Amino acid sequence: MAKNPRKPTGEDGTIRLGVNDAEYLPRALPQRKEEIESLVAHKFAAFQSPRPIFAFKVLGEPSQNPTDDFDFTLSTTRGPKYLELMEVHFADLGSYLPTGQYAYEPFRVAERLFEKMKGKSDRYRGATDRGIVLLTYATHWQFALSNTVFWLLAYKMHRDPLVFESVYHIMLSDPEATDVTLLFPAKADFAGFDPEKYRENRDILLNPSGFTFVRPSAG
Repeated sequence: MAKNPRKPTGEDGTIRLGVNDAEYLPRALPQRKEEIESLVAHKFAAFQSPRPIFAFKVLGEPSQNPTDDFDFTLSTTRGPKYLELMEVHFADLGSYLPTGQYAYEPFRVAERLFEKMKGKSDRYRGATDRGIVLLTYATHWQFALSNTVFWLLAYKMHRDPLVFESVYHIMLSDPEATDVTLLFPAKADFAGFDPEKYRENRDILLNPSGFTFVRPSAG
């Protein structure tokens, strides 16, 4: 297998709104898989959450592990932990609309992602006594996860816990900021949550690079 294979990173970015204009800020990622994963891991380790979503504090930089091992090791206030990455992509589950927007069904996306998470969990069960943190991420705007996907994934992991002690999703669309969402263990009450209500839902995403600022006409 080729070392450091090239990997498509897709297109993504964010819109910065001013008083009288708007600016598209494209997000640049490295082209090689190992470099992308290193960037993701370092952004996660450096993230300072305004909300209490971490059960530990990361000490220093993540350490990349050899191939065929967990992706990274984190030194934390709760002892060393493994960090495993999972890229989010589901091109076959979505479709482009005539307007250029991208649509997908969050119920099916959550099912697909949970299956992939469960596959990793089954493979790692019993492999180590050290805590394992799973971190998901996306490199293309059409794979941005909606709040509905977050809730469905959190519910699935609540009902069917995986081997991971915690699961997070990191959003990289803003080149000047990073956001991390805790998926497990979720700080939510699922007593009245019915996932079937979302089976027919559809989320529509806008390509951020396609926005244009239209100045309102005077008068």
